[in-house]
Amino acid sequence: MRSRQPLAEGSGEIPFTGLLNGFPKFVASRTLAGPIAWRGSTLVAGDLAESIPDVKERHDEVHVIGSLDLVRRCCVSALSTG
Repeated sequence: MRSRQPLAEGSGEIPFTGLLNGFPKFVASRTLAGPIAWRGSTLVAGDLAESIPDVKERHDEVHVIGSLDLVRRCCVSALSTG
């Protein structure tokens, strides 16, 4: 499996990466143990459903980029927390 780190640092392979580097990122993972090397990234530790309200409280907008399972979990959490 190819490392994603060069892309995260804006190697020029994906132009959108430079834009993402300027925003805070919350990484939900079942396998990572942190710390996350990508600038501005924070690993969401523990239960995702418990972490979402805290992220929403601190940020006006939250955008989800990830797997369908992640999007589904975020939607369920958003519906249950208002």
